[in-house]
Amino acid sequence: MKAIKVKELNSYLKKIVSMDFLLSNIAVEGEISNFKAHENGNLYFSLKDDFSRINAIIFYKNAINLDFKMEDGLKIIAKGSVNYYEKDSQITLYISEIISHSSGNLYAEFVRLKKKLSKEGLFDPGHKLKIPTFPKTIGIITSASGAAVKDIVNMLKMRNNLANIIIFPSLVQGDDAPSDLIEGIKYFNDREDIDLIILGRGGGSFEDLFCFNDENLAKAIYNSNIPIISAVGHEVDYSISDFVADMRAATPTKAAELAIISKKELSENLKSNYELLNSSLNKIIFDMREKLSNYGNLLRIFCPLKDILVNKDNLKDRFNRLNISLKSSVFNNQKILEYGVKSIKSYDFKIEERKVYLEDKKLTLVSGLSQKINIETNKLNYYYKLLNYNMFQLLRSNSISLKNFKYYLKTYKVSDEILKKNLYLHALESRLKVMDFKTDFRYKKDYLYNKKYILNNLTLNIIKNERNKLNTLIYNLNTLYNDINKVKVYLKDGSLLKDIRQINEGDFLNIHLKNGVAKAQIKDIEGKNYAKRL
Repeated sequence: MKAIKVKELNSYLKKIVSMDFLLSNIAVEGEISNFKAHENGNLYFSLKDDFSRINAIIFYKNAINLDFKMEDGLKIIAKGSVNYYEKDSQITLYISEIISHSSGNLYAEFVRLKKKLSKEGLFDPGHKLKIPTFPKTIGIITSASGAAVKDIVNMLKMRNNLANIIIFPSLVQGDDAPSDLIEGIKYFNDREDIDLIILGRGGGSFEDLFCFNDENLAKAIYNSNIPIISAVGHEVDYSISDFVADMRAATPTKAAELAIISKKELSENLKSNYELLNSSLNKIIFDMREKLSNYGNLLRIFCPLKDILVNKDNLKDRFNRLNISLKSSVFNNQKILEYGVKSIKSYDFKIEERKVYLEDKKLTLVSGLSQKINIETNKLNYYYKLLNYNMFQLLRSNSISLKNFKYYLKTYKVSDEILKKNLYLHALESRLKVMDFKTDFRYKKDYLYNKKYILNNLTLNIIKNERNKLNTLIYNLNTLYNDINKVKVYLKDGSLLKDIRQINEGDFLNIHLKNGVAKAQIKDIEGKNYAKRL
């Protein structure tokens, strides 16, 4: 941040002070101190209160108009402007007029009354009436010979000469002025054609304007049923009537400006509003046309009737294909069942053939075993004879002892082989007895019949479910198609039109369509011989 010089800072502060509108014409209340009258006629002193002070000066051309003696301790209300002195960085109040001077009695009375009325709620903003925008008749309470009434009337006629003006002459200065002002307020409130009251006067000293600080006048303004604009003195002058009134105007001329709108302003406002309304309506119409066009395009693209017709054709095609598919499925299942029955019959024949084959095998096996047993029996007999012969030869030759012969008999176990052959034969016979071809055949036959029953039930259930779905789709399609094309007509009382006897010529009807409601009026009824209206 760049630093600036002291001169630049003071110049900037001087510009700020000189450009402030409020500081160019301000009223300051304070007590005189350090008073000094210079030989050139200028008066120098300070204005102070309990918290601060400011330097003040009255130049010779203004000082000669003072009608009282300036001295320390005197309380005044001074009007003037504030100036900033660059060289010494001092702020000085240049006084052009002293609008009040005293030991503070009148001003103290003003402050006391202001506080009292404020506590009583006479300054409450919520009680203030609204100033009418277009008052037809305006009542003015002021001096008939003063400049204020001329300023008010001229400004009202210049701005708008359509309003009626009624003047109530009144005193605006002195002890009798408050009663006159109150009488004017009562007069206008008793009339029924007054829309607005202007109460005021031109500029003057604090004492001259003090009649507008009357308590009874303040209560009369507060109790008025007609809005009141207070315009007392100049912009720096404030009175009790300004705080109680529904609106304060800085001057009587300003009160006239606030009371009525000028024809020029009204014309400009009407023209501006017309252009704004016209522009808004054109924009709304353009937007609505755009929306209508977009909705039309969307309706053409997403029209449900088109989709319904397409879906209806698709549904018919699917229905036909489903019928063909179901017939083909039933035909194929019948073929499968026929093939199963033929297979069962063929299997029965094969079982019979297998049974005969096994019987033949059994006979062959039994015959073979019998032959083999006979062969082995013959072999055993041969060996037995051979053994007897050999034993006889051994005994004759005494070649072996009796003991050795017994041992030989024990070690030569001819009967073991015969025992083995007999066991094998018995086992084979047991296996043939256990095999039950009839039971196995019955089990296979029951199994196939069960499969056939399950297949038939499954096929019937599939056909039934598909038919139910198809019927549901056809019902929903017909219902939706009927709802789309349905038109309902209601009478003005809200009842549904069912008979021509319910209507007469001139009756209003509401036609309810799918996408909106159309209003119609009966102009003519074909045939005049219909029955009397119900």
